[in-house]
Amino acid sequence: MIEKALEEFNNYTDNYRSYGEMIELKIEHTKRVTNIASSIADSLKLSKEEKMIATLCGLLHDIGRFEQYKNYQTYDDKKSIDHGDLGYKILKEKDYLSVYTKNEKYKNSILKSVKYHNKYSVPKNLSKQDKLFCNIARDADKIDILYIFTDKTTERDIFKADSNNTKISEKVLETLKNHKSISHEILQTKADRLAICLGFIFDINYPYSFKYLKELKYMDIIIDKMKNKASNKEFQKQLEEIRIIINEFIEVNSKC
Repeated sequence: MIEKALEEFNNYTDNYRSYGEMIELKIEHTKRVTNIASSIADSLKLSKEEKMIATLCGLLHDIGRFEQYKNYQTYDDKKSIDHGDLGYKILKEKDYLSVYTKNEKYKNSILKSVKYHNKYSVPKNLSKQDKLFCNIARDADKIDILYIFTDKTTERDIFKADSNNTKISEKVLETLKNHKSISHEILQTKADRLAICLGFIFDINYPYSFKYLKELKYMDIIIDKMKNKASNKEFQKQLEEIRIIINEFIEVNSKC
């Protein structure tokens, strides 16, 4: 079944390849997220059927990105459209999701995982089943975004920001100290924007995800990159304080 789904995904994305490198990067991201979602499902000892659904959630989580880039030439949701909502709409339209699975029991769970994978948090009223697949997609997506930030061949704009004359605001620093992810609504400084990806760790759900991040040292690599790009001594000191908080959090949660 997953082979057929991958074939359909490739057919779908072939329609966007003419838009160039940014589309190719998103296809590669999607396939890595698909594999990570499958591994998380294995770690949770899900049934064969549930693992298939988790894998599909990874495959389809960014289905809205391709139409987004075609229409707006950006992946910035604030400058274009919420890609989670767009992906949900695409899969709902003419029941396109049925091309990927006929399993009616899990269709709504897949749709919700696509819709909510990029939101600050998932709705509290989700069913246990819906929450499971949403959180698998969210973990897998965040893990690969963090990988992209560590990739030596990819210089992300986030590390190019002029952070020499700025530091993390008290509100954002306190949020991280309280083990909370960072909402865009509380950002005050350029350094706050750099810190957003560090807050990802406090929205990770499964021991496998923490073990994965611990083994590959993604958070340490990202913090080192930030420090190397900033000459502000106070900002560098803040990053070291955050490093300790994050690594302690990873250590505890990787053993759960």
